[in-house]
Order: sequence, then structure tokens, then C-alpha cells
Amino acid sequence: MSSPGCHPQLKPHHPQLELHRPQEQRSQRPHRPERSLQQQPAAKGSLRSLLLQHSSKRLYVHPLEWTTLHLSLLCCIVINDQLHAHHCCLSQGPWRKDALELWKELRHLKGIGFRNDHSRQLIHCLGLNTRPDCQIRPGTLALRYNQKPVCHLQLPLTAWNNKTLLWAYIDSGWIDELYRRHNPRENIFLARAKRAVDEKDLPISPFCAAVLLAMAQQVTPGQQVTLFLFDHEKSSDSDQIISTFYEYKLQASPTYLSKFDQSYAAFESELAIHRRAIPLKRNMLKVLSDAVQRAATGPGDEAETAAYTDREAAIINSPYPVDSIKRKALDESDSNILVKRVKSDNHKGKEWNNVV
Repeated sequence: MSSPGCHPQLKPHHPQLELHRPQEQRSQRPHRPERSLQQQPAAKGSLRSLLLQHSSKRLYVHPLEWTTLHLSLLCCIVINDQLHAHHCCLSQGPWRKDALELWKELRHLKGIGFRNDHSRQLIHCLGLNTRPDCQIRPGTLALRYNQKPVCHLQLPLTAWNNKTLLWAYIDSGWIDELYRRHNPRENIFLARAKRAVDEKDLPISPFCAAVLLAMAQQVTPGQQVTLFLFDHEKSSDSDQIISTFYEYKLQASPTYLSKFDQSYAAFESELAIHRRAIPLKRNMLKVLSDAVQRAATGPGDEAETAAYTDREAAIINSPYPVDSIKRKALDESDSNILVKRVKSDNHKGKEWNNVV
């Protein structure tokens, strides 16, 4: 073995000398951040606890992949409102003539794609006819979880009064395109047929429920928001296409919205969604116009002042069949949310049975 002196690059190590080195010459060890204290446990009934309870179902996914299980866990109640037909004429306005022509053409069009295009123009005209100062444009809404946006939902039409969201519109063609972009490898026709079977008996699709939640998070807690859906189905005894406008109204309480802001806390509250079907018939244009006008009214100054208290101050959780299929996890964050019990005028007080 050679001595250290034969190799000038090798120097003997003297631990005693290390103690006498100046402080600045001593090697600095990297600072390790202190470990955070144990994370608080999720309260029973909180969104976080539901995610852990159903961890094999992969609930934290994009709303386009939400299933009936999401609706069950989010305590959603859907109430069917009665439709009262009005035989009076459409109210006067700068867009009245265009709306009348579009309604007539819409009722006679054969293709679903053409109907979707005309329905967007019709809703746009009705919105401007009822409230000319309303700003109607395509929009993107963020769905928030733990006070952070986890995904964005694109809509063809959103109506605003300054910075206040009033209503939104979506149709089956737009939804099909969203699904195609979300999963481009999937056969769009097979996917559409599967959704039609899964959502056949549901009063609201899981994706539309997510859109309403995102809308409620954009406005003052307690303010009502409205979503218009234009959907189609084939007649059972013929190839005729039956088109219907659906009006969904939601007035989410600050207690319910706190579920998403504080996912580890339990809040006893339900999501009550009012649903009304407006068929594509001759005397229904006035009904649709009135629905758009009510949605565009928006909260007054007094309503804004008397709005519910802060979500953070609220301390206080609807029914759908359960889907056991595993889903691809959402990339943005850490968890998902949804419904427990559904009610309608025909099923009051009865919980829907879970159906796979």
C-alpha cells in the first residue's frame, strides 16, 4: 500500500482539524423541509371520504366521464315542473321576426345537425329579444374543487350581465363533439348509443349536472342559474326525430357549495334541480321565450345584498343508479364529487334503486 505522500492528490483525513475550520468553510448540508403534521381525517360524509370509500371506482375524473354513481353521491334531487302552454303571441322586440322564422324552420328540419345549428341561433335571438343589453357568447366554465379549478367545460352559448352569469345553452351535437375530443379513439356512434342507454331513465345527464354545478360556482351563492339543453330521440314506432328543449334551474345554497370548497368537512345539504321539458311544437315558442326571459332577469341589487352568507361560514351532503365501471383518473387534482337521491313529481319520497 502506498503512503499518502506518494500521491499528492490524496490527502490524509484528520477529523480533529475539521472541528477547527471556520464556520463558513464547513460543508453546508441541504436543508430538509420539516414534514407537515398528519393530515386531518376526512369527516364522514365529506367528498374526500366518499372518494376514499369508492377508491376502486375512480371518481375523480373529468365530468364527461361522470356516471350515475357521481349523481348518487352528490345528493342531487331533480324536480319535474309542470309545463303550462301559452297560446299568446311572442313579445315584441328587435329579434322577434328572426325568432319566429327560426322556430318555423326548426320544426321542419330533418337532420339533427341542422336542428342543433338552428336552435343555437334561436336561443341567441330569444336572449337578445328579451334583454338587448345581455352579452351572449361562447364560454368556458371552470369546475372548482378545494377552491381550485380542476377542469374547464366549454359551452356554445353563455349569457352575461356585466360579469354575472345568467344562463347557458348546450345541445346534443355540442356534447358529442366534446366526447369526441375527450376520447378521440372511441367510436363516436357506439359511445353515443351507450350514453343513450345509460341515461335513458335519468332526469338529467351527469355531464349536465356538472355544468350546473360549475355555473353555480361562478355566481353569488344563492343566485339561480339556468341551463338550456336541446336534445333528440327517435320515435319508438317510426324513424321520426323528436326534439325537445329542457330547462334546468338550480339555486345552490352556500352550504352545498361548501362541499367543494372544504372537501374534508361534511355538509348536510342537497342539490335541488328543477327540470321542465318544452317540446318542439307550434305553440311552445312563447313558453321557451318566457323561460329565457326569466333566466335573463338575474339578481337585483337587493337580492345581491341579501344573498347568502359566505360559504366558509356555513357548516353543515341525490339518487341515481350505480355504475361500477372504473374510470380514467382526472389529471388536474385530487378528487371528485356528486349526487345521492333523486325525486320527481312522480317519485316523491321514493329513492331510485341502484341499477348497473
